[in-house]
Amino acid sequence: MWHTPEGDRTLAGAEAELVRAAVEQIFDDTVVAEGSVEDWEVGVAAFDRLTCEQRLVLLADVGEALLREDVPAPELRSLNEAVLGAIVETVFDQVQIEIDEEDELSAECRCRWRQLVLAATEAAEKGIVRAGEEPLPAPDCPDFDCHWSPMIEALTDGLLWDQDYEDEDSFVDAPPEKASWMKKRLNIDPDYFMAIPPDPTEPQVEAAKGRLRRLVRREGGTPDYHSRK
Repeated sequence: MWHTPEGDRTLAGAEAELVRAAVEQIFDDTVVAEGSVEDWEVGVAAFDRLTCEQRLVLLADVGEALLREDVPAPELRSLNEAVLGAIVETVFDQVQIEIDEEDELSAECRCRWRQLVLAATEAAEKGIVRAGEEPLPAPDCPDFDCHWSPMIEALTDGLLWDQDYEDEDSFVDAPPEKASWMKKRLNIDPDYFMAIPPDPTEPQVEAAKGRLRRLVRREGGTPDYHSRK
């Protein structure tokens, strides 16, 4: 369960499938990059500075909170919201890659991410601002800026309250008095940036991998890794 702007929710249906696919992509990328995490970044600073081991544990925690009804909603702190931000950025990234490299992909993968976004958008029944109130695009539409980016942003609005985690360095580096004033002015919880990344042991990392495999429906299987372009 997750504290969303629309209340406490457990994602289901097409929206859950989109998030599950993004969690799976990050899982694969992280395991492939294990030991050389600098080889790839999502574009969310608070997530990108984590080690592979930290990414896996936090991804399992956030993924389960989003997709499992029996997992209590965690407190919204910069660290777990940054993990959700990384999940969202992965959707943006994969749709753009899919469009840019469409001719190099198999027929099965050519429109996979766009179909996931389209299904989640239709299920969410959100009012999405598109030029001229055009109907939703076809799955093979190549116009990222006009269609796919606004659709992903609209879906994101139903999950993330805001993106305060992107401003963490500004608060951490500021004098305590100024940081406190800034948080109050921006209505940010005083403890929002206080979460400390875990220092997982090897058994905890292996347990997180197992949790992620179950979450993306790979129970007992070997991940079919997808390399990040």
